Amino acid sequence: MTRRRPPQRPPALFDYIVKGRPVSAQPRAEKLNEKDTRMGRKESGLGRWRAKIRAAIDAQMEAIGYELHFEPMRVQIVWFKPDVESEDTPDLDNITKPFLDSLEGRVIVNNRTFHEIHLRKVETNHQFEPEPELVFDHKAQGISEFVYVRVEPLEWDRPTRLVR
Repeated sequence: MTRRRPPQRPPALFDYIVKGRPVSAQPRAEKLNEKDTRMGRKESGLGRWRAKIRAAIDAQMEAIGYELHFEPMRVQIVWFKPDVESEDTPDLDNITKPFLDSLEGRVIVNNRTFHEIHLRKVETNHQFEPEPELVFDHKAQGISEFVYVRVEPLEWDRPTRLVR
């Protein structure tokens, strides 16, 4: 008789959406005003963007509850926007830090908990199968630009479920 693995519990999941265009954590020098440059500050919109991310996380935690995770985790960040080819947007790699930092101490113990990060920029009408409920709801409301963030335990033998 062969040994069977016990059934695995479904992965813990925390997902949320932040409406609007992300702000780069690495702004270009020409976008900084003189005062911000002298004060050593990054783009002024970054602070407001971080606050918006924290508010979205807190609202979702209040709605569904969540526990602090210590085990290895995966995060997926999908930026839905009307036109992925426009050049007036921040680089995909530069928008991740505010999302990762804002999860620290709320959903994950610290950023070292993330062992895998997936980044993606897609047009708003892009369909995933299955479509995450939060994404479906925001599209149904006609919201044209938002960022979907999904945190789940890292399981080496199980591929990510957010696929086309």
